[in-house]
Amino acid sequence: MSWSIFTETYAPATGPIRLGAWTASPTRHDLLECQATIASGNTIASLTATATGSIAALSDMLYRLGSGVEIISLHQYPHAGGIATFLLCERDERRSWSMGNGPTGEESALGALIAAANRLVLR
Repeated sequence: MSWSIFTETYAPATGPIRLGAWTASPTRHDLLECQATIASGNTIASLTATATGSIAALSDMLYRLGSGVEIISLHQYPHAGGIATFLLCERDERRSWSMGNGPTGEESALGALIAAANRLVLR
């Protein structure tokens, strides 16, 4: 499998679920307050979630939009261009791998979670 086919399959650049703006600010008790703009089809939602981290916050937001997936396994690997995140996720008893890539672990993990939602919600 070529790299381009791999990324088209496991880290699609397009899809009905898209993450727009994202901010995360520390709050009390080591929590993060995250704000996001997420498009789901033709609907655009501005959401806020407070959680132990960015992945948990985005997961909560996706569930509220009806596009939630459960993370079964998470792996992150540093490389010359940043961090690659691989997620094994499940929805409705179906499992799929996804990948995100970015300059930080947070950015690549958020991309992998959006990719997982796009792979599992629409199947």
